[in-house]
Amino acid sequence: MKNRILKKSFSLAIASIISISSGGLAYASNNINLNFNGQGYVPPSNTKVEDGHIMIPLKWIAEQLGAKVSWDNENKTVDIKVPESRILQSQINSFMYGLEPRTPKEAVDTWLKGVKSRSGSIQYAMLSTNLQEKTYDKFNEGYWNTGGSSPWIDDIVFLKEENINDAKVEYTIEYNLKSSAGIEGKGEKVITIEKNPEEYSSNWYITEIKSKENNCEMYTPAETIIK
Repeated sequence: MKNRILKKSFSLAIASIISISSGGLAYASNNINLNFNGQGYVPPSNTKVEDGHIMIPLKWIAEQLGAKVSWDNENKTVDIKVPESRILQSQINSFMYGLEPRTPKEAVDTWLKGVKSRSGSIQYAMLSTNLQEKTYDKFNEGYWNTGGSSPWIDDIVFLKEENINDAKVEYTIEYNLKSSAGIEGKGEKVITIEKNPEEYSSNWYITEIKSKENNCEMYTPAETIIK
C-alpha cells in the first residue's frame, strides 16, 4: 500500500520547470530531452505538457540531482535530502589526504594507476598545485574520466631513475599502447616528482610530465608533449 501511495503522490506532485507556448493544450510528450550541467537525460514516460509548462515528476528530478527521496505516509510528506556540500568536501579532502604518496615512486605508480583506470580523481591527487590548476576544468568537463577506452597503456617499464637532488626525482618510463587488436604503438614519458616543501610535510607530488608525441595516445593538460 505504501508503494502505491508513494507512486501516486509523486505522480501528482509534478514540477513546472520550463515555460513553452502550447496554446493551453495538455498532452503527453515522449520526445523531450533535458540537459543538466551539459549532460543529456531522457525524462520519464509520464512527462507531459500542460498549459504552457513541461510537467515532470518531482521524484525523478530530485534523484537526477543526487538527492534521496522518501515518503512519510503518516504525515503525508515528501522528504528530499540533498547531499551537504560540506560533507562532500570533507569526503574529498579525506580521499586526497589518504592518497598522498610518501615516496617519489609511489607518486608515479599511483598516477599510472589513475591513467590505466581512466580515473581523473586519482591522477589529480598526485599532481602539484600548478598542474591541478591546469587540469581541473578539463577533468571536470569529462566528469573526471580521462582518455579513451582504447588504446590503453600496458607493459610499463621504468627505464631510468635520476635523483636530481634530495627533493627532486625524475623517472623515464616506456609502455605499450594496446587495443583489442593488439599493440598499436609505444609511448614514453619523463615524470618529475618533487617533495612538498612545506614544514612537517613528507608527501611528494608530480610537477612535470613530458610525453613523447604519438598518434595513438590521448593526453591531459598536465602533460607537455615532446615531438
